[in-house]
Amino acid sequence: MKTPSQKSRFFNVFSKRKSNDNSSTYVMETTHEDLLQFYTSLVTNDPEIVFVFSRQGELYAASREKMEAFFGTEITSTNDFRKFTSPETLKQLKISFINALKGITNQVDITVRNKQLEELPLTLSFVPIKEGDRITSVYVKVSSNIEKHMLEYQYIFDHLTSGIWMRESMDGPFIYTSKGLEEILCLPTKTLYLNDNAWFELINEEYINSINQAKTRVVAGEKVQEIYSITCLNGQKKWLLEQIIPRFNQSGDVTNVFGLVLDITREIEMEQELLYLAQYDALTGLPNQAKMRKTLGQFTKNKEPFAVLHIDIDRFHIINNSLGYTIGNEALKILAQKLKNMTPSDGEIARMGNNSFMILAHNHANKNNILKLAEDILKNIRQPFTIQEFELSVTTSIGISFYPEEALDERTLLEKAHNALQEAKKKGKNNYQLSSHVASISTFKQYILERDMRKAIIEKQFAVFYQPQVDPRKGLLTGARAFIRWNHPDWGLVMPEEFISLAEENHLINPITDWLLEKVLQSMQVWQSEQIPLKPITIIIPVLRLLKKGFYDSVSNLLERYEINPALLRFEISQSMFLHEEIIISESIERFKQLGIRIVVDDFGKGYSSLDYIRKIRPNILKVDKIFVQNLFEENSIDDVIIKSTIHLAKSLGMEVVAEGVETVEQLEFLKQIECDSVQGYIFSKPAKESTFKAILKTGYVIPKSKYNKAVTVERRRYYRYRFPYPILGFLTIVEFNGHAVTVGKSPVLIENISLGGMKILSNLKLPVNQDMKFNVTFDIMNEHFEIAGELRWWEEKSADVFGYGIRFNMKTNIENRLASNINKLSGYERKSENIPNMTFVYKEPHKYFRELKK
Repeated sequence: MKTPSQKSRFFNVFSKRKSNDNSSTYVMETTHEDLLQFYTSLVTNDPEIVFVFSRQGELYAASREKMEAFFGTEITSTNDFRKFTSPETLKQLKISFINALKGITNQVDITVRNKQLEELPLTLSFVPIKEGDRITSVYVKVSSNIEKHMLEYQYIFDHLTSGIWMRESMDGPFIYTSKGLEEILCLPTKTLYLNDNAWFELINEEYINSINQAKTRVVAGEKVQEIYSITCLNGQKKWLLEQIIPRFNQSGDVTNVFGLVLDITREIEMEQELLYLAQYDALTGLPNQAKMRKTLGQFTKNKEPFAVLHIDIDRFHIINNSLGYTIGNEALKILAQKLKNMTPSDGEIARMGNNSFMILAHNHANKNNILKLAEDILKNIRQPFTIQEFELSVTTSIGISFYPEEALDERTLLEKAHNALQEAKKKGKNNYQLSSHVASISTFKQYILERDMRKAIIEKQFAVFYQPQVDPRKGLLTGARAFIRWNHPDWGLVMPEEFISLAEENHLINPITDWLLEKVLQSMQVWQSEQIPLKPITIIIPVLRLLKKGFYDSVSNLLERYEINPALLRFEISQSMFLHEEIIISESIERFKQLGIRIVVDDFGKGYSSLDYIRKIRPNILKVDKIFVQNLFEENSIDDVIIKSTIHLAKSLGMEVVAEGVETVEQLEFLKQIECDSVQGYIFSKPAKESTFKAILKTGYVIPKSKYNKAVTVERRRYYRYRFPYPILGFLTIVEFNGHAVTVGKSPVLIENISLGGMKILSNLKLPVNQDMKFNVTFDIMNEHFEIAGELRWWEEKSADVFGYGIRFNMKTNIENRLASNINKLSGYERKSENIPNMTFVYKEPHKYFRELKK
């Protein structure tokens, strides 16, 4: 005990005299008997721990046995409490001590750590002690607050939705259960107290073993957490998460067991629902595409023959557009059930897309069983059915591929079935096709593009090209049309007509349109900052983007951000738009016109032409479709009359006219004479890269070409090359793509010349010139058939829709000898000026021939 140099009169009353050897209680040695009796009673006989501190916070009196038994150490001043409390709690104690020195009796509830490092709730009462009018010391009484805290905890526990329980041992009776546990188990707490096994009896059998193992681990001193299900007495099934924590004494024995129980039924059901939705289609209940791919992998691992049937409901969008999605969804449910009923018992079916399904069927006997299944599906789907008051009748197209003879991997099997489906649609729908007879290079390319489009959007694989629009009389630049191109890693530069329709079908046209618009405005801002005179840029806006909410605000914000005058922006819309939501489109167009953007109507005079929509929206510019321009001067052509009438109509209504597809001097002269405002076409420039168009912007004019030809890559010829008097018909197919063998149908090509080293062909397909794609070309010369492997070495753009390619041959010696003999014969006929017998010549202009193929 410390002895300060200056003590109060109160301290002089006490001394450190012991009544016996075992006592360490402070007692009075003066003759103030009443005071002695009072303080001796306080310090020695109070069941609680009592301290008496001087004004300086030093200990005057305490029951040392009780103090050391509780705290495990001696306390000599108020500062010693820092050993058992936090800094915040010590601050509370000092405030209470200071208040007592001011004469204020007060209490403070704190939590301290005893010598077993247990946290215990205490209440400390601070009482000032006076001698006369002066406060000489502070009396502190320490009381346990455990009962109060237990009552508070019990109140909290009883109002929690989770369940709380406590036992003396893992298999002992319950000594406490909360109200929340009663609600979770649907058992009264009384039942749990009377029968501690009542809860265990609710646990479903498959979890009994794991629960018993958990109990054993708790007895061994582990904390455990278990998820299991119970069935309540009312039949309700629930999922519980239970955490069990043992409590130990100083000897390390488990003295109590505590548990926390949560009802996680909703979470488990949601997880199961999400798992279901991840594998099953919410509308039809069939497995979805993700699950089908896993199933397909299992089928291939089994190494047993099977067939893939890719099924597509023909023209299903008509039902959605005309009758609404409610009826459309009901129709899909009925059709899905029909297909499910027809799926073999050992087969699988899935919904792969909106109106697309897939069936895997084991090929137990022969392929005829699969073909019979396809025929039955066609017949069954064709049967009419009724929804509400509507009788519906649909057809379906089916593409079929076979494992293992056509492919060993899942990807190729799906590609072949998809290609077969496309061929079935191409042949008029309502039929099935086998992959060995399907597809063309065009449909194969469409499949690859559709597969890769989302990746292209994420990676921004696009570029903007600009085709100048020119005053035909002066050659002055009047504007440009912006075209988007796709830099595909395998197919090279892909034209918009090859992927825009796919983007619309897959609801990806909106982000593509937004990218194009912002990219154009970014470039215009750069040109403007470089003081290059700007000209109006035309951008085509698809109907889906125009109908999407927020498009107007987006355009307005972009114009403001890039500081571009709205008058320098033109929106080109197709007249076919007005088949969709005519009123909404008209209102949307009017808002853009008021903003200052000029409206161009594309393809005027073609397809669904109507003067009514011209009257309703009053566009600023009419665009004459290239089909009319390209048919000028043809025999019996009335296209010149149509173009003249269009220009007269536009001028009368105060509109401008732009003619597209102008490629020849004759076409240009005609349009100049009838005072067409602007022309767009290869006669001036094909769609050019941004850097090229920027140079055109700087000059402000374009000189027309008297003849359109692209420079051909220099070819070092080792062999004599024979040029046919007219192109002959041949067929091109892809046999290898990115190192993988593929089966693709043949596409017609026109062969202009041939040698032992290669040939030149014309095609309406835009093909990549690289080493990762290998081709076969087939053709006949004087009734002798040839099929030769080769690679594309160069290309040239003959016109807007015809491309020339150079093919280098990779052929065997016997084929080379046959071809050499035929080339010699052809040269002989040429020298003698004789007609070549048994040849399939094509006498039409290439662009007309390929245009007719599309019809």
